[in-house]
Amino acid sequence: MVVDEVLAVGDAEFQKKAIGKMQDVSTNDGRTVLFVSHNMGSVQQLCQKGIILANGLISFQGEIDKTIKNYLDSQEFDSLSSEKKFTLDPAKDFQLAYAKLFNNNNEVKSVFECDEDIRILLEFQNSGSFPGLTGYLEILSKHNNTPILVSDSNDILMHKLGELPSGTPKVEIKIPRRTLGIGTYTVYFNFTNRHSNISVNIDTPAHILSFTLNDNSTTRGNSRKGYISTLLDWKILD
Repeated sequence: MVVDEVLAVGDAEFQKKAIGKMQDVSTNDGRTVLFVSHNMGSVQQLCQKGIILANGLISFQGEIDKTIKNYLDSQEFDSLSSEKKFTLDPAKDFQLAYAKLFNNNNEVKSVFECDEDIRILLEFQNSGSFPGLTGYLEILSKHNNTPILVSDSNDILMHKLGELPSGTPKVEIKIPRRTLGIGTYTVYFNFTNRHSNISVNIDTPAHILSFTLNDNSTTRGNSRKGYISTLLDWKILD
């Protein structure tokens, strides 16, 4: 069974069913599942062995932990920065054209302070109508590829992206200050269009941006462990 980016589509319930089906087919039916994905968290959860393809050829194969490390250490992955411009495909009606990371002063940055908001600007090329358009975002720790923050464009208002106008519409996503802890992160995106109960991939930019967070305003600073940097008030009660 070949499964291509299935966990990047649908809602949480659909993804849960998809994972269950793959595990059932592999364990109970004794069949091999070839899971194709840029999402290393899902790959690590589901797979025992992995293959990396580069320009249509196998560049690495082995145990899944070694495969993921090889992928994360690849030149392509290390070249991620605070901006990404895509080569547009004229055959596609919808695609991400440009993305960048910037702060509240509109400065494009790859290194932020924990006390800064992190803003993500997305610019699309849209020549079609996609009323069921949904965006999926993951912020992953580059240290171990753990998903730290996950967001769907439907989290607050259903089919919000379905209102995108044609042309070159822009979308901004803000990660509030003191949400993430110190460290280096990668940014992953996928976009689907939902018809009835079926979600179809229409653009998979995958891992496109990277940034680093520092904490220079507290006593513990960059020695603070954990994945979040929220500051707690130790309130003395009367």
